[in-house]
Amino acid sequence: MAFTLFFVLFTYHRRMKNSHEVEKLVKKYRKYFENSEFSAFPFFLHLKAMAYKMNNEEEKLLDALKTLYQLVQESDSLSTVGDNSGIFHNFAETVAEILELGITEEKISNKLQKEISKETLVQRAREKLEIALRKHPTYAKFYITLGRLYLVEGKYNEAIKAIQKGISLEDSSEKDYALRISEYNMYLLNAKIGLSLQKQTKNIKREIEKQKESLQKIVEEERIKNIEILSVFTALIGILLASVTFSISMKSSIEAGKTILIMGGTLLIFVLSSFFTLTPSYSKVPLPFRYMLAFIIAIILILLGLAIP
Repeated sequence: MAFTLFFVLFTYHRRMKNSHEVEKLVKKYRKYFENSEFSAFPFFLHLKAMAYKMNNEEEKLLDALKTLYQLVQESDSLSTVGDNSGIFHNFAETVAEILELGITEEKISNKLQKEISKETLVQRAREKLEIALRKHPTYAKFYITLGRLYLVEGKYNEAIKAIQKGISLEDSSEKDYALRISEYNMYLLNAKIGLSLQKQTKNIKREIEKQKESLQKIVEEERIKNIEILSVFTALIGILLASVTFSISMKSSIEAGKTILIMGGTLLIFVLSSFFTLTPSYSKVPLPFRYMLAFIIAIILILLGLAIP
């Protein structure tokens, strides 16, 4: 009789979000919990975990997770638990709440006394929730919790679909309908914001990659251009040294000067033309004018060389 009364009052105040009344109720019936008088009832650990969660404290949430995790671990061997969709949903909802608060894997593992990743925990919660959904495919709250699990995983499209499904199934005749829809819409808004940010982040990353590739291409082009310019000047120096050596070997200084002028003019056409072609953006002087100027100077040098008797 005591358990039945506790269960009815607990369920009512929990659904109406009366956390203060739940706290008073738990304190009033504390002796039953402490003496494990309710332990013969399958719902004992389930309600105990719910009582922990109503406190909205990190440590209490972890206590609730530990209680429910142990309970679902035994679900395959205990028929009274294995067929209870409410317990499975309570476990999944607790996992969602813990991850929404950003409680670390280390704290979760310490509480459960075993190493467990967030991914594994979410997968386990979703497996149990899917069992509950197969038994109650029209129960709105189950879809909302499924959406919350998708939300903490960053699967925003899936989260939006699940939450919208839950909203569509909610019974508007229920007294707490407005409270529920308000809460569901908050999760839906978070999912839509997350999806928008995810798309923006992808676009930004894509643009950064494009700019990176463009910059790398420019750097590579400039590197090749610099190598070509260096090659031209290296060739010029080599030819000049060879010309000087050749001129020195001549007996007549006039012949040497004539040779230098003719070779210099010829080289000037080749070198400056190559230089201007490789560096079109390094000067404000139009490219055709630069070609013409180089050609005129070169012709003058060649003519001077030829004019020497």
